Amino acid sequence: MALIKCIDCETEMSDQAAACPRCGRPNAAASPPASPKTEVTAKSGRAGSAVLGATLGFALGTVLVWQGCAHGQAMTSQELTLAAFGGIVSGILGAILGAVIG
Repeated sequence: MALIKCIDCETEMSDQAAACPRCGRPNAAASPPASPKTEVTAKSGRAGSAVLGATLGFALGTVLVWQGCAHGQAMTSQELTLAAFGGIVSGILGAILGAVIG
């Protein structure tokens, strides 16, 4: 701890004082107060879980379509629509479950 002079009134004060005790001028030499640490909230974790759940759900839908086409038979438009709808529903349910559970 060292003593310094105030720029305005030339009063001696600690270099760690936030302001001059006489005139109140802020001390430029004093270190600024430590900023509060930010905490990770549960919401950010839930958002990540929802994204993961949706990704897995859409991947399941892709596998459904791929398995339907892998049998060497062409899928009808109705079967493709049903498989795509299943993938979308799986993605939405995965997102909801990921947000609720995560």
